[in-house]
Amino acid sequence: MAYVEFGLPLSAEADPSVEADVVISRTTGQADFTVSLTWHKPPSGEAGAGAADAAGTAG
Repeated sequence: MAYVEFGLPLSAEADPSVEADVVISRTTGQADFTVSLTWHKPPSGEAGAGAADAAGTAG
């Protein structure tokens, strides 16, 4: 089994209306995402079966 996990912080700020050095409106947002991947090696008797299926040559 193999496992990898990583995080993605995301932030944004919008200041659409500035007039005479006075901020009329301001919007901010922040989100944090975590991505996790886990995969298992197939038993030795099934190694390569997925590649043949993907190529359309199985069977």
